[in-house]
Amino acid sequence: MIGCLGGGSNFGGFILPFAGEVLRGKRECRFLAAQSESAPNLSKGEYRYDYGDHAEKTPLLKMYTLGHQSDMPPIKADGLRYHAAAPFISYLKYL
Repeated sequence: MIGCLGGGSNFGGFILPFAGEVLRGKRECRFLAAQSESAPNLSKGEYRYDYGDHAEKTPLLKMYTLGHQSDMPPIKADGLRYHAAAPFISYLKYL
């Protein structure tokens, strides 16, 4: 299953109905998150605690992150330019 990943909400909604079955060995399936080079949080981010927002108002969340104050070049699909992957998506990659 291939989907775009910015922060992870669309990708998560797409793959999560199948992820439990894959983890339990009831289904064979691979998941591929396609990302913008502007924000490669899963491939180049660190798995650590970080803020979910630039203003540091959210609680710290463990996720693959480029850093909440990362300066990323603008792209046309700005929703795909988020500094971190959702904690649950990050945990699935970490497994």
